Amino acid sequence: MTIHRTSPALSIALYSEGTYPQAQGGVSVWVDQLVRGLEDHTFEVRAVSGLRYERPAMDLPANVHAEQVPLWGDPPPAGPRDPAWRRQLTDAYGALVGALCTLNLDHFEAALHALSVLGRRGGFTDTLESRRVTTLTLDLWSDHAARQRPGRA
Repeated sequence: MTIHRTSPALSIALYSEGTYPQAQGGVSVWVDQLVRGLEDHTFEVRAVSGLRYERPAMDLPANVHAEQVPLWGDPPPAGPRDPAWRRQLTDAYGALVGALCTLNLDHFEAALHALSVLGRRGGFTDTLESRRVTTLTLDLWSDHAARQRPGRA
């Protein structure tokens, strides 16, 4: 006589970061196979993500309940189009990069404070992603590196 023992169904908490169910491939495929293979158990998935997503990238089986846990909220509205504000922002950013290059904590603190004040008027992602700011960053780093080389001023 064979006795079959069945284990009671479990409710399993599963935390993922940037994978299941908001992305396909790699770890997400493995997790999907796991939850489908253990269909007698229920899974409470907390999907930690950097950005909000509208819907899962994968179809969830009936034994899975997923809840998104975004690390950040919605991006702030764009900052003003005022050229003076953008110039102040670019100057503050340049001061921040310069302070990082020279490891000057006082200048770093002042630049970070200036960015904080400017950020209260709106987000500055558009400005920081601009070609002008990219060029500024590269120029500041390059100038600092050139000054650090022996025999250079």
